[in-house]
Amino acid sequence: AEKGNTFAMSLYADKLFYGEGIEENKREAVRWYKKAADLEHTYSIYCYAFCLYHGSGIEKDIKESVRLMKIAADKGNENAMNFYGFALKEGYGVSADIITALRYIKKSADRGWADAMLAYGHALRDGDGVPVNKKEAERFYKMAADKDNVEAMFNYGVLLHNNNQSPSRDKEAVRYLKMAADKDHDIAMFNYAVLLYNGWGAPVNKKEA
Repeated sequence: AEKGNTFAMSLYADKLFYGEGIEENKREAVRWYKKAADLEHTYSIYCYAFCLYHGSGIEKDIKESVRLMKIAADKGNENAMNFYGFALKEGYGVSADIITALRYIKKSADRGWADAMLAYGHALRDGDGVPVNKKEAERFYKMAADKDNVEAMFNYGVLLHNNNQSPSRDKEAVRYLKMAADKDHDIAMFNYAVLLYNGWGAPVNKKEA
């Protein structure tokens, strides 16, 4: 890192930030993230922006954080795409712009970021900035659920049940709601119990319900 290798700078900063193999020192981590960011290391730009946003090891500066997130997003960092999309959607440190926000969130989702898949699924389900498309919402929820996103497991199960067209869909709803329930999602527990109680997608089991 001291010889100018940006990958080493970012890795050393990570170890400092989380206290892995070295005493935790967020202020020093931020210094190394910024050094690598100034050399246009994309991941470090994202990390430095993240620290600015949360005030971790540096004074909080949301406006500057969001500016840097856009740079990292435009350089292809999927975390930054998702973060910048949410900032645009909610108007954090930048003027709200739902259309552009969803463009960044979808780009992040298309690169495999589960939280972005979940968010884009919500937008499709509710018609928030895009036309309502519940079938496509199901697809994004399922992709996120299959990446172990518990909130997506729940939402996919509920959407399948609410838009039920066949017993196989309720069976699938039961499976995903149980997955979320087994991970302590309390509303999924309730929904799973209702399905069991009524025998929707699974044999009636009132005791288990």
